[in-house]
Amino acid sequence: MDLVRYIRDIPDFPKPGILFKDITPLLADPRAFHITIDLLAERFAFTFPVVLQAALFQTAHLRNE
Repeated sequence: MDLVRYIRDIPDFPKPGILFKDITPLLADPRAFHITIDLLAERFAFTFPVVLQAALFQTAHLRNE
C-alpha cells in the first residue's frame, strides 16, 4: 500500500514558507493506519525494550534514594 497518498501537503501553513504534512487522511483510514502502526512497530521493535529498560532502571533508582 502506498501510504504517501494518505499524507496531504498544505503549503504555507502555518506561515509562508512552511510545508505542513497533514496525516488526518491516514488516521481516518483504518487499513492505512493499521499498516502504519505495524511498520512503526517493526522499525522500532529493538529500541523499545532498551528504552523501557532504561526508564524502569531510572525509576527504580529514584525510588531507592
